[in-house]
Amino acid sequence: MGSTFSTPSAITSGHKHSSGLQSTSMKVKNSLEQMKLDLKSHLNEFSQSAQEQKLSSSMLKTEQYQIRMQYHMWEKEIAHLKTQTTNECAEAENIHCCTMESKQMDLEICKVDIEMLDKEKELLNLKLLLAEAQLTAPQLGEGSSHTSTVS
Repeated sequence: MGSTFSTPSAITSGHKHSSGLQSTSMKVKNSLEQMKLDLKSHLNEFSQSAQEQKLSSSMLKTEQYQIRMQYHMWEKEIAHLKTQTTNECAEAENIHCCTMESKQMDLEICKVDIEMLDKEKELLNLKLLLAEAQLTAPQLGEGSSHTSTVS
């Protein structure tokens, strides 16, 4: 019968032992909970960082697209300006050629006018000589007929 009854010190010792197990179990449980919280915190940080990187990547892609579009528009504008400049140069060259042809024709007209004026001058000089000759010819004729009648 003595074996079925426990001594008070054995009961207290068993109680202390089970209380120590509960304390260790609680410490492990608390440690596991803390680890879970730490892991969740790290996971949230990684998730937030990933979201920020996605946003940053998206913004950079948008900026890259805008820059490409701007570059494309500048290329189009440059091509348009080159075409416009080429057309303006061709038009200016055409106008210059027409102006030069017109001035060349004006020069030819002036040369023909000069030749015509020279011919008119020559004609007028000949008419003047003829008129002088006609004026002096009747006097010569009168003088010879006068001299022939006097003799």
